[in-house]
Amino acid sequence: MTLIPEFKIGLLNTWLLVFPLFLAGLLIIISNKKSAKRARDMSWYSKKEREMAVLCMTPYYFIFLYSLFVSLEFGTILFTIGLILYIVSFFALINAYMTYRTVPSGKFAAKGVYKLSRHPQYFFSITALLGVAIAGTSWLIMLLILMYAIPQHSIIKGEERFCLEKYGEEYREYMNKTPRYFLFC
Repeated sequence: MTLIPEFKIGLLNTWLLVFPLFLAGLLIIISNKKSAKRARDMSWYSKKEREMAVLCMTPYYFIFLYSLFVSLEFGTILFTIGLILYIVSFFALINAYMTYRTVPSGKFAAKGVYKLSRHPQYFFSITALLGVAIAGTSWLIMLLILMYAIPQHSIIKGEERFCLEKYGEEYREYMNKTPRYFLFC
């Protein structure tokens, strides 16, 4: 793995994996106006959570731009591992988006991958990007993923606070039986 690989725009660079992540979320959410409105609603965010939202999205956009220059390392074991992690994460992320999209108004998502994680959209976007970093053997993308993921924790805690206020004991029961991130944590 290299910290900063040779800068070379190419058709077979890591953007091939990053772009579908961005596009999938955009298309699935905007194809349902109610879920799009719910997903964009940040009215309940505290000042700190708004700042964290901006802070975490900045490295995400850098990953997207930087991926134009990072070659996929075809034929290596790291490419294979990264691609497998990416594919599994991508389809789990699609499941999360589709589940979120179909949740009736006044309810919270608790089906599909939401049985494995209270926040699968965050978790699987991070693991998919990790797959991209591995497939492109880029330490810089991994560093940017950390900068993307760490501020998300405070956003996640804020979302849980909001859901507890809105859904009460039903959400608390969901929290007790479903891990915050994935399977055990």
